Amino acid sequence: MTAEANSRASIVAATATGTGGILVFALLPVLIGQLSRAFDLSPTQAGTTASAYFVIYALISLTTPLWIRRFNWRMAAAVGYTLSMAGITLLMLNEQSTGAAFGMAIAGAGGAILLPISLTLVSDMRQTERMYAVTIAAEQLVPAVLLLMLGAGWLGAYTLHTTLTWSLAVILLCVFASIGLPAATQPALTGSQHGSAAKALAALVGLATSFAGFAAMWAFFEIIGVQAGLSESFSAQWIAVGLLMTAAGPIAAAWVGNRWGRILPTSIPILIAVLAAAWLSNGVTSFTYATALVLFPLGYYFALNYFMSIVASADANGRFSSLMAFALALGAIGGPAVFGYLREVQGPAFAVMALLLIGSTLGFGAVQKSLDRTT
Repeated sequence: MTAEANSRASIVAATATGTGGILVFALLPVLIGQLSRAFDLSPTQAGTTASAYFVIYALISLTTPLWIRRFNWRMAAAVGYTLSMAGITLLMLNEQSTGAAFGMAIAGAGGAILLPISLTLVSDMRQTERMYAVTIAAEQLVPAVLLLMLGAGWLGAYTLHTTLTWSLAVILLCVFASIGLPAATQPALTGSQHGSAAKALAALVGLATSFAGFAAMWAFFEIIGVQAGLSESFSAQWIAVGLLMTAAGPIAAAWVGNRWGRILPTSIPILIAVLAAAWLSNGVTSFTYATALVLFPLGYYFALNYFMSIVASADANGRFSSLMAFALALGAIGGPAVFGYLREVQGPAFAVMALLLIGSTLGFGAVQKSLDRTT
């Protein structure tokens, strides 16, 4: 591992590129709600618009192993930032729903370049588990503060144009914060000697499945609240609180570390998240809505740190860890689209989301037990 990977400038750059890579997704509940009202989208159309971001995201992130160790990261990040800003600008200028989907796709292309750079840079640092937690937490705080200020009206009227304008401003800040991004670092093979390609691929499937369950719910939080009669500003403020919880989860996971292993710190938080969502599905009130937006993201993002660590441990030679961004994108492609469709036909949307989360957690547990047995 190189000195560059350990520097403060590299840590800041990893956080900045990660923030730029996930900004649109973090704001997805608000953006999809605002786009739905602006273009009168059905739940299926809203889910498809969200998925447009991740279809391109997944296709590009799938190529990560081909370029992540070959291309200059500074140049690649410049391309990623340019595409992200172009996509957001198209969203601001479009006048029809097809233009919105195209803008989301372009923004997805930018994010698909930025996030793998961040994940790979962090994987080359010491104390990888804690560094994942630190960078994930920081990445969530920026959009959380943005949403809190938007919901409070401190940045102007709560409209689609205002949200996109300030999103552009955040991307520009990330560009400046990425000045210390190294051109490349040496890979640190932190995987377990008992890992294998099969175990790494199984863990990646689990990561995709779990994120499908989370993204399904997350993308529709704003719509769920507004359709239940809650105000747009109330929904936005509590979604911002939810983003704060996505930061609190990794921070808490960093404090817990490995003192309880990995199975218990994933099972209990996911169960809490599922129960919170189930309570909300039985009746949306201001209290159940607020409670779900505290417990659901808190539980999932606490577990996510361990999910990513299991992927890294199962990857014995470091070839598969760079595909985590692809796995997350793959899960997010299907999650919002399926959840939106099931809501439209009055199907078991919440039950399917719960099955995805619980099933993937059991799968991660099996992979971890397999690693433990061969240790």
